[in-house]
Amino acid sequence: MSFVTRASAFLVAFVLAFCGIGAMPASADQQPPDTAISMYVDDGTQTLAGLQSAASDIEKSIVLVGITWEGNVLWPEDQTWNPATVTYLCTGWFVSSEGDIVTAGHCVAEDDQLLIDLVDDFIENGFVEGTTWTDEEITYAEQNWEVDTGTRTVEVVQPSHVEGAVITDPQVVDVRPGFQPIEDGDHALLKLNGYEDTPALKVADVPAKVGDDVTTVGFSDDVSSMVDVDSDGVTSTKGSVSSVDHRVDGTPFTGVDVSMDNKMSGGPTFNGNNEVLGVNSFGSDDGSADLNYISDNGYLQDFLAANGVELANSSGNESGGNGGSGQSGPAKSPRSGSAASSDDGGIPTWVYFVGGGVLLLIVIVFGLVRRNRGPVCNTCRHRNRPNAQFCSNCRAPFGYQPTASYPAQPDQGDQQPGGYGQS
Repeated sequence: MSFVTRASAFLVAFVLAFCGIGAMPASADQQPPDTAISMYVDDGTQTLAGLQSAASDIEKSIVLVGITWEGNVLWPEDQTWNPATVTYLCTGWFVSSEGDIVTAGHCVAEDDQLLIDLVDDFIENGFVEGTTWTDEEITYAEQNWEVDTGTRTVEVVQPSHVEGAVITDPQVVDVRPGFQPIEDGDHALLKLNGYEDTPALKVADVPAKVGDDVTTVGFSDDVSSMVDVDSDGVTSTKGSVSSVDHRVDGTPFTGVDVSMDNKMSGGPTFNGNNEVLGVNSFGSDDGSADLNYISDNGYLQDFLAANGVELANSSGNESGGNGGSGQSGPAKSPRSGSAASSDDGGIPTWVYFVGGGVLLLIVIVFGLVRRNRGPVCNTCRHRNRPNAQFCSNCRAPFGYQPTASYPAQPDQGDQQPGGYGQS
């Protein structure tokens, strides 16, 4: 075997062995463990309190959100402004280790329902006891009276019995600008200032499919106020995905066959890996208790990315949450056009580095091979080893020019039947 042949064979073997390392399947002890843990002891709605593992981690990441509006209603009889107060209760959850809380956008929005509720509060509480109103009078007032929504105060709290709870007394939070009403995605971001290492939940980076199992978490309607947070605790209900492209003014929502209470709005709905798919948003038009809708996973990721939220990592669990690691990375959107990682189902970045290294190695080895090629005999045109003094085929010294008395000899490897040297 010539030097070139041996070098080529060595190169091929090396490349195959090198690339084979990346192509070999992981052994059994290299496979990631299945960390998904069911939050249920049986079918139906369950209280998370007292459950173990993932359930307890999830509960310490859930907060009760209280939104209080202190406004004024214009009494048309004497044109005086009269105070009215409305408080809504929703669910929220930590999305980062830095005090960022996600809830539903409609929970903090100033909308038509708020105007109606402020009028209703004035009618119920702003008149002398015993004053009666007909349904027609109430409807007219709701539709026609002038309302000033006033100021909005948002507080969060957690049940005191929850192990690892961060806020057991109501704390005022900031509502970050740019929250989305239902028609834009239904997300709001709250900021709990002065808190670190908050137990964040992991946001799924893969959207749901029809038929996937899901779990909805939030506070039940039995909770009546911020100070009543310990009365019932956090509850959860399981079901499955029924649709993935329900549209509201062009915005997609995911339908789930899961029963929800009103105060579960803003809470998380999880996939089978205990990752948040979306935010509990609204019920069905036909009033079906078991058909509700959650926000779109892609819209949720876009919203968090636009607000610069540092998401919980997918490995480990140092800071709490179900899959949070205490380490963070910038939120990424599946529609942002960024390069796919191995978690996204694309080609891992390390493959490009390995491929480039292999190509560079091929160029270097072939360069060395060509550089070390031996001389060609002028007599028989046979390629010889480097630094050879005589041709190994015809024994002619290098630099010798063939003459009539010393004819050129053919390369023994190129002889044909009946050719030179055959009897």
